[in-house]
Amino acid sequence: MMDHPNDFFIGEEYWNLLGGNKTFHELLDVFDKVGKEFKAKLQEKFKQVAKDKLDSY
Repeated sequence: MMDHPNDFFIGEEYWNLLGGNKTFHELLDVFDKVGKEFKAKLQEKFKQVAKDKLDSY
């Protein structure tokens, strides 16, 4: 059994335990930057996949 506040980490507590103080916020910053960089590419790919699926029917 786990002792809830002592043995169970999620979110910010988990990532900071693994990587040290502020790891969670740094990870969020990285995801934000990558997401912004690839947003247009991902949207175009989604459109193409949807078009291909519709055209195959």
